[in-house]
Amino acid sequence: RQPLRTAREGRLESAALSPAAGLSQLPAVTVDDATAGAVRHGATFAAGPCAAVIGAYRVLDASGALLAVYAGDGRRASAEVVIG
Repeated sequence: RQPLRTAREGRLESAALSPAAGLSQLPAVTVDDATAGAVRHGATFAAGPCAAVIGAYRVLDASGALLAVYAGDGRRASAEVVIG
């Protein structure tokens, strides 16, 4: 009921979650600008912070915005979904 009341009152923005917050159950890796560019193109990583994580995780830019969801096996990682 609360989200509907918020929407009716014209405050929908305050009820909406950011994509990064909506997936907060996944661990996160924050990347620098150079790596963010590669993530935006769905690059596969065999080294660096993205490759070391096992399982699904969020990749965030320096501002905390969700770039992608990646999955890794501890040695390499590839994009499952690229957002931005």
